[in-house]
Amino acid sequence: MHTAQELEPPCRNRTITNCNAYRFPMHAPKNTLVQNHCRRTWHICKKPPWAAVLLCLGVILCLNCCSHRDTRMAAPQPKVPPIEVSTKAEPATATVGQTITLTVTVDHRHDVQVTMPDIGNRIVGLRIVDFGEQGPDRSQARIRHTKWFSLKGDRAGSYLIPSFSFLWCTTDNATQREATTPQLFIEITAPSAPPRQNDIYDIKPQYSIPRQLLPWIIAAAAVLTLGVAGMTVAWFIRRRNRHRQAINKTPHEIVYEALERLQRENLIERGKVREYYFKLSEIFRHYIEHRFSIPAVEQTTQELIPAIMSCPEISAKTKSLIREVLAQADMVKFAKYMPASDEIQSHWNNIMEIINQTKPITEPIGQHVAPDASTSQPNPNRFGHGGI
Repeated sequence: MHTAQELEPPCRNRTITNCNAYRFPMHAPKNTLVQNHCRRTWHICKKPPWAAVLLCLGVILCLNCCSHRDTRMAAPQPKVPPIEVSTKAEPATATVGQTITLTVTVDHRHDVQVTMPDIGNRIVGLRIVDFGEQGPDRSQARIRHTKWFSLKGDRAGSYLIPSFSFLWCTTDNATQREATTPQLFIEITAPSAPPRQNDIYDIKPQYSIPRQLLPWIIAAAAVLTLGVAGMTVAWFIRRRNRHRQAINKTPHEIVYEALERLQRENLIERGKVREYYFKLSEIFRHYIEHRFSIPAVEQTTQELIPAIMSCPEISAKTKSLIREVLAQADMVKFAKYMPASDEIQSHWNNIMEIINQTKPITEPIGQHVAPDASTSQPNPNRFGHGGI
């Protein structure tokens, strides 16, 4: 038979964590004291160890924080390069005519010397509308220098901004090194059609102002009628005065005035010999027609000569001169004969002699024309070729 000492549970001298190893023997006595002692010990072993759990968690958190702090303190700092270059285009996708801002930035140490490339000449396909720069800014730990360009695309398509190379060296090392920016791609698209505005309406029709046009029409008709009437009256008066002057002048006075006008034209000096003979022949024929009532202007030379030969008012010598003048004029006019200067002077003298021999000796009854410059004979020595 077992005693109480032998049945003492093994957990009395052990920790609470090992109480789960206790098992009641199947052959334990049914003693009341032993049962109560074991039951009390069993309830104590079943309670959870909250203080030990909290203590373990606190230790674990402290160790974790210390390890992270040590890791941060032990992490090496990143190494900053002596020079950094970058390019940026905003926006990278634009429409035709939209402004794109290209920014090129250089960031370097104070002991670095940088040679900037010619950026504007390397931009192809896009139009530079404006440009500028900022810096270099030396107020910070590093020097920053920025150049910007305002670009516009006139045609839709894809455009490439090339890479730019910056040459640099340090004060303690003069070796030239190169820093290159990456390439940029810019997309230019065609502008989309603007949305249709429903609040835009067509222009209103013109408002017609009522006007009384009848008074204006009457006034314009009156002014037009008066103007036409005045011009008609002036034309008739001028024509009548010319007719009176022509009636009051004798044929030889008219031919003298015509020859004077022919002299002032200087046709011989300008080399227009044929034109000169055409006009001289016409003036002479008008004189024959007005003086002897022979239709000399409409007739040919072959028709005119028989009429002159049968005219009793003309002497035989004058008839011969008239025939010679007409024949000489026809040769120059139609045969393209170019007479010499002495021949031209001879023709002029023959015409003047015919006029002087055939003009009437007495003036018309009741009319007297005072001698003046207009009725005098043309001066044969006025021009270089004897008045021709």
